[in-house]
Amino acid sequence: MILSGYFMNSDIASHSLASPAFASAHPCGHWQGVRRIAMMIGVLSCAVVVGCDDGGDAADDGPAASAARADSFVATPAGPAPGTVDREGARPGAVRVLGAADADCPLTGEWRACSVEDRFVRAGLAPQRADSTPAVPDGAREAWRYWLGDAEVQVYLFTDEASRARTVESAGNAMGEAPTLDAAIGANRATVASGNLFAVVHGHRPRQVERIVLSLSAALPRP
Repeated sequence: MILSGYFMNSDIASHSLASPAFASAHPCGHWQGVRRIAMMIGVLSCAVVVGCDDGGDAADDGPAASAARADSFVATPAGPAPGTVDREGARPGAVRVLGAADADCPLTGEWRACSVEDRFVRAGLAPQRADSTPAVPDGAREAWRYWLGDAEVQVYLFTDEASRARTVESAGNAMGEAPTLDAAIGANRATVASGNLFAVVHGHRPRQVERIVLSLSAALPRP
């Protein structure tokens, strides 16, 4: 836009300076004005050429310069390390589980606490592991309590699927405890049976409960 306006004004000036009336009245000024305009157009032409050359050099500066520029960028920080927990931002009496399962938690088809947490993290459920755990029923090897938003999940892990089935059949609806999370008290109850895992979910929001149930029932923990 600037160059176009300039050349338009220059053309008008050149026509005026080159007119017979101006030439006859100002013979010396006529040629000086023409030479001055020609020099200015030449300077602008050089500037345009130099600007284009600079762009070409930047685009063809070779692998070494490209690598140098790449090194100057700061790498994006990686996510939390596997198995990372943090009390900051967690509810009182719980830790936030930030990282998925690591190499010490092989996904071999059998549920473990770390594979449960791995599934919660990957499902985007932001799990918090409560310090208090449910009572371990006969036949189970461990039990864990998780708070996922306003829902509570009680997870019971058995040595195998058969022992889980026997214990759950014997306990019936008595399997599990009342939730300790205030937001989940009085909520509907849902259960999940998957391999050697049995889970009781307490939550008021159907969509949240559905996400939790699907995260544990979709498939066994495998690579």
